[in-house]
Amino acid sequence: MQASLPVSSLLRKAQRHVKAEEFAQATILYREALFRFPKNKKAIQEYHNLKNLIASQNALNSEVSQEQVQELIGLYEQGKFKEVLSKSKSLIHLFPKAVILYNLKGASSAALKKYDEAIETYKQVLKIQPEYADAYNNMANALQQKGDLDEAIETYKQVLIIQPEYAQAYTNMANALQQKGALDEAIETCKRVLKIKPDFAEAFKLLGDFLKRKNNLSEAIASYKMAIKIKPDYFEAHNNMGLVLQEQNELDAAIDSYKMAIKIKPSYLKAQDNLTILLTEHTPIIPTSNPTIVTHQGLRKIPLSHNVCEVITERHIMNIVDRVQKLLKDETINTETNLSQIYRRNSQDLNCERHMAVFNQHSIIPEFCFGCYKVQVEARSIRELLSVFLIFDQLELENNNTRKCMIEFRPKIPGFYKGYVYCRGIDEASAVSKYLNRILQKRIRPSMFSEIKRGCSEYPHTFPAYKEINISGPQLMNYNPKWKRIEIEHDEKFPIKPKNNIKPTLRGLSLLDCKILQNWFSYAKGIGDQSLDLKDENINFRSQFYEIGQDRLRRNQKQIQPQAVYGASGHGV
Repeated sequence: MQASLPVSSLLRKAQRHVKAEEFAQATILYREALFRFPKNKKAIQEYHNLKNLIASQNALNSEVSQEQVQELIGLYEQGKFKEVLSKSKSLIHLFPKAVILYNLKGASSAALKKYDEAIETYKQVLKIQPEYADAYNNMANALQQKGDLDEAIETYKQVLIIQPEYAQAYTNMANALQQKGALDEAIETCKRVLKIKPDFAEAFKLLGDFLKRKNNLSEAIASYKMAIKIKPDYFEAHNNMGLVLQEQNELDAAIDSYKMAIKIKPSYLKAQDNLTILLTEHTPIIPTSNPTIVTHQGLRKIPLSHNVCEVITERHIMNIVDRVQKLLKDETINTETNLSQIYRRNSQDLNCERHMAVFNQHSIIPEFCFGCYKVQVEARSIRELLSVFLIFDQLELENNNTRKCMIEFRPKIPGFYKGYVYCRGIDEASAVSKYLNRILQKRIRPSMFSEIKRGCSEYPHTFPAYKEINISGPQLMNYNPKWKRIEIEHDEKFPIKPKNNIKPTLRGLSLLDCKILQNWFSYAKGIGDQSLDLKDENINFRSQFYEIGQDRLRRNQKQIQPQAVYGASGHGV
C-alpha cells in the first residue's frame, strides 16, 4: 500500500501504467485508490474505463474455436495432461489472449506436479484479466500443493477481496491453514463461509474433519450430519462420520456409515478399507446380507491353526490360499486395497503417524521412540512370509504385542519380506526374540532367527547411532532433552493424539487380510518369487504391486532367487 500518495498521484501513476499497457499494475493502483477513497468519481470512472479496455483487448486474439477447446477438455478429463500441455502451448501462440487455454495449461501443469509452471501460467492469465478470481484461486491451489502455504493463504485472501462470496476459496484457505498448523483459524474460516453460504456441504464436512482433529467428536458428528442433510450422497462425509463413531466406540453405527459410503460409491477404497479394518476387531451384532460382511464372515471360517509342533508345509499354505481365492471369486466384492501390511494389534495405539510427522518435519526422534524396540523377522520368500503370518496370528505373548507382516518397498530399507513384533523396552524385546526364535526354527526352517531393532527403520539414516543396541547397559544414543520443546510446539499445532477404545485384532482370517494377500502375491510375481504355485487365474492380480516388485528387484543389489534359496534351507512339503 502506498499510503503516503494522495489520490491524484495514485491516479496519475495508474494512467502511466495504462498507457504502457501494464494493466495489472494499473488495476492494483485503482483498487488502492478506491479502497481509500471509495466515492472519488474520477477514480471510479477511470477504473471503469480500464475494465472496458481490458475486455475489448481480450476480445481480440481470443477467438479459439469451441471444437479446439472441447478437444483439450476431453484430453484433460481422460488424464492425458502431457497432450493438453503440448497442444495448449501451441494454441496460445495463435491466441495469446484466450484465457481458457491458459487455464487448461495451468491445470495440466499442476496435475503433472509442475507447480512452478502452473503458477507462472496463472500469472499470465492475471496479466490478461487482473480481476479474474478463478485464476487467483487456481494459483493458490498450486502454491498450496507446492508447499508454499503462507503465499497460498495470501493468494486466497486476494480471491476474497475480488469476490467476497467465493465459497470454494474459503474452504481451500481453511485447508491450507490446517496444513500450516493453524487449526483454530481453519475452523473459524469454515464458520465464516457458512454464514455466507449456509447450504455449503463441503464446508460442513471440512469443519467436521477439523473438529475431529481437535477431539471435539460430538461437534464433528453434528457437522457431518449437516453436510449429509444438505447432500445425502456425500460419501466422504458418511465415511468420515464412521471414523468418529468408531472413536466413540459406536461400532455398529460406524459400520452403517461405511456401508452407506460404499453404497453411494462402490469404488471408494477409503470406506472399503475402513469397513474391513473395523471388521478385524468387531463382529456386527445385527445379521446382514451386505456382501462385504458376508464374505468376511465366510473367510473367518477358514481355519489357520496348525499343529504347533509341526512344520508349516506348502500343502497347508496352499490349502488356505485356494479356499480364500474361491470365496473371493464373488464379483460383487471389491478385492482392491492399497494397504500392504497385515496387523495383529493389541489395545495400545503406538501413534506412529504422529511420531513420523515429528521426525519428518523437525528431523528429531520423538521421546516415545527411544523406548520402542521391535523384533524383526526377515522372510526369504512369499511362502516364508505366509508362514510367519500364520505364526503371528496364533502367537501367545504375555502383553499380546502388536505385530505385523509386510512386503518391503521403502527405497532406503533393504529386504523384501518382513515381520515385526513391537515391544516396550529392551528386556521385553529380548524375551520375545528368544521365544519367537524357537518357534521359527521349529516351524519354518532351522536357520531362521529374529533380530532386535530400535524404533522406525528410517531414523538411523539421519541418526546412525540410534540403531546401535546395547542389550545390557546404557544405549549409545539417548533422547535429547532440547527436543522436548519442539515436540510440545508440534503437538500444539498438529494434535494427533493416541486413539482410545482400540480393540485387539480378532484371531483368524479377515477380508482385509485376504485383500492384502492379493497385493503380496502380485509383488511376489514382480520379484520373480516362485516359492508358491500361484497361478494367474487363481489370484486377483494387482499391476501396481507387480510393478513395485519389479522396481524393487531392479533397485536391490542382490538379485534373489527365492525358490532356490528356500529349497536349500527350508523344510519339505
